[in-house]
Amino acid sequence: MRRERNIPQRQDGGQARTSGFELRGLKGLWWEPEQYEGWPAFLADAGYNFFMLCYTFCPETGLRWRQPLRDAEAAVIQRIARDCADRGVSLCLALHPLIAGQAWAPEDAAVRFHPTSGRGWFVSYWQPRRPGEALNPDAPIRYGSAADLTLLADKVRHAATLGVETIALCLDDVDPGATPGNFPSLAAAHLWLADGVRAALGPGQRLQVVPTYYWTAGAQEHADYTAELARGLPADVAVYWTGTEVRDHAITGAKAHDAAQLFGRVPIVWLNYASNDSFRFAMQLPPDHPPAPDLASEAAGLLLNSTRQTGLARLDALVIGAYLVDPSGYDHARAVHAAVVALAGETAAPPFARLLDAWRAVPDVRTLAHDLVAGGRTFLVAVRDRLAPLLASVDAVMPQLDALLTDRGLWRELAAGVERVRLLADALTVLDAELSSSGADALAPAPAAAAPLPRSRAESSGRAALLTRLALADAEAACDAVAVLTLAPAPLSLACDKTNSA
Repeated sequence: MRRERNIPQRQDGGQARTSGFELRGLKGLWWEPEQYEGWPAFLADAGYNFFMLCYTFCPETGLRWRQPLRDAEAAVIQRIARDCADRGVSLCLALHPLIAGQAWAPEDAAVRFHPTSGRGWFVSYWQPRRPGEALNPDAPIRYGSAADLTLLADKVRHAATLGVETIALCLDDVDPGATPGNFPSLAAAHLWLADGVRAALGPGQRLQVVPTYYWTAGAQEHADYTAELARGLPADVAVYWTGTEVRDHAITGAKAHDAAQLFGRVPIVWLNYASNDSFRFAMQLPPDHPPAPDLASEAAGLLLNSTRQTGLARLDALVIGAYLVDPSGYDHARAVHAAVVALAGETAAPPFARLLDAWRAVPDVRTLAHDLVAGGRTFLVAVRDRLAPLLASVDAVMPQLDALLTDRGLWRELAAGVERVRLLADALTVLDAELSSSGADALAPAPAAAAPLPRSRAESSGRAALLTRLALADAEAACDAVAVLTLAPAPLSLACDKTNSA
């Protein structure tokens, strides 16, 4: 018999809660299906009661949503569901019938993306998992199509047989396009879709929705959409919200209260601080401070949107788990220390903590190329000098961690991150040497910047040597250095123009 879970439905009135969150959840981020296994036990021990399989779980949950789940992935879901049921954790499956047809370029998204990302990035990460198979994205769902809705409903019903208790209908991160035909508004089309999915739910199953405008600023900018969705969604359908911004690092009870007025219900907080897909999976360290303690009384729950690195994801999960269980009594330094010890062990904890602290020096790699153009050599030298102590710490602690860490998957994640930062530091050194030799103080996109790794007879010897290394490196390790090497010393006339325009 299906056991009832402590999962909220509508929370828009009544006595305010004074401690903890009713829904305490985590979702994976670009994890392979098998990487989700084993997490229910970890989450239950850490105080969680909700586990979401991301719509990147497999191509059939997003990229190729029209295709039925394959037997291998269905078997993984069933095993995870059984493990969750044994531990009092509710399993959720996210489905996105629109993302495969997304038309926005990364520069047009609500959150800034790494400059080396492109329109095909969603496909590129799944293709290696399906060698020999052309992963052509399915067309997005056609609003009003009974046949398309049947395909989605069949997947919802199949998920129920596998033990999935909640369906998250994700309508986020897509270009909404023109108002769908046969509907007076985008919200009306989304209500049609949500109603169809809700009708397909089995006994005891629940529906959650991620709106297209899931952050406060976006919801306010598209107030008609938000208001119509709020009026039309049944009271038992929960809505996710990320804060004032897509990546809000200071979510408070007051912000959640305002969001509840917009969405017509107390929202579930979708906490994005650890997610790193927009960074091309750069390590996001150290763990961020959780939201304000007063959030628990104004939120229907909190879902940590995790990081691509599954080993480091446990670090964030332990830290946020401590906050979720007791927001008012939460102590960040104590929670991070406890999480480091639990993850790395007593002996490896000190060098691991030193690495986490040093990692604060890593710049936002999504904006770095733009920031270098804006700040010129002064900014470049500041970033390079900021990385020097990090690299010194790396040289000291990585051999220790190599010897002490028994979790070799975690070690590999850290080593990959270190390689990525070393390549970035080398790229900054190349740019500085080029500025020095040219007598310039400003940077501009190189003439051949359209090519990922521009080569020419005019390039410096340092640039040529680094480009050779980058061509042989893993694409993720190389991407930050590749991005900054699209820059070169600005011609004097361009530098003057920038100065005058400033």
